[in-house]
Amino acid sequence: MAEPKAEPAVPPVEKPGATSPEQPAPAATKQRTPLSDLSASRASNIVHVLLAIGAGWLAPQFRNDLIGGAVGIVLLLAVGYGLTLALGRKGVKWWLQNGLIVYLFFFLVSWAWFINA
Repeated sequence: MAEPKAEPAVPPVEKPGATSPEQPAPAATKQRTPLSDLSASRASNIVHVLLAIGAGWLAPQFRNDLIGGAVGIVLLLAVGYGLTLALGRKGVKWWLQNGLIVYLFFFLVSWAWFINA
């Protein structure tokens, strides 16, 4: 008499993303197109450049370099937070590339320009 084969104790592993007949298909998520990311990057860069030049003009008006630098940093953080809300959460790495570096460069150059003018 033959013994019946026992079922394995571990269920088979399903592939990620595979759906079973009992589970509904995942909802389609909105994909960002490269063009919309490019538009957001351009908008962020333009806003940061314009405000950095404005902050570079405003900083020497205080006659104290420490206060002028503090005003520039506060404006940078306010603009970064505002653009984060306006463009959607992009992350710190995206903001470093499309905001912080551009702002600091134009702020320091315009600050030096307006101090010596």
